[in-house]
Amino acid sequence: MKRFGLIGKHISYSLSPLIHNAHFESLGINAHYDLIDIDDLTHFELLKGYTGFNITVPYKEAFLPLLDEMSEDVKTIGAVNCVVVVNDKFRGYNTDSYGIYQTLKKYQLDLNKKKVLIIGCGGAGKAVYYTLQKYTEHEVYITNRTTSKALQLTKQVIPFTDLANYSGEFDLIINCVTPDVAIELPKIKPQATIIDINYQKHSIFIPPHMKKHTFFIDGTDMLIYQAAKSFELWFNLAPNVDVMYKELERSSKNAHW
Repeated sequence: MKRFGLIGKHISYSLSPLIHNAHFESLGINAHYDLIDIDDLTHFELLKGYTGFNITVPYKEAFLPLLDEMSEDVKTIGAVNCVVVVNDKFRGYNTDSYGIYQTLKKYQLDLNKKKVLIIGCGGAGKAVYYTLQKYTEHEVYITNRTTSKALQLTKQVIPFTDLANYSGEFDLIINCVTPDVAIELPKIKPQATIIDINYQKHSIFIPPHMKKHTFFIDGTDMLIYQAAKSFELWFNLAPNVDVMYKELERSSKNAHW
């Protein structure tokens, strides 16, 4: 049996095992996907026992020095979230960029020139910024709790402490910070779209009277498409995203939270 998994810290919430294992079963593949919840990367060599794995918070940037090879996307973005293990060597890829690109395409948010704000520039935020710069003509701004980190990507930075004053200027806002960070957006441009790449808990707060004028997209699509691209890299086979969506739908109907 081939072994796959997700490495991260405090990741019991993750739905990745659910969708990958359902996907494996539907295709008759003898494989299993686990959660690999670790406090640090000290014993990273144990991952050589896997055929491939995904990487999430807080290791998307920290794992870079451990890669033996990396795709051009990883080199440019500065973050990795998918690894293929070949002959005990780690080959790194970034499928977050594919996930957000497919999300933008699905809702036609890649079209026309838009003013966009990315909240957060960790591993996922970097992938989102890269994708917007590569595939759209959008005017992209970043806000981050550590301003100096945002300035490494662009000069178009809004101080995190001033976010409330500028939030009403954007056609599209993409939240890339974890749910433990509260994001208050007291002003929203009418008919604006908010994408929160988190798919379980959300910590974006907007005034109730603005909600009916705002289109909200959670991170489900990005989750599915980055997983699908990871599968393609691991097996060199076309994924079946319909199976992944149906499994999430089935699990949500059976959930009790």
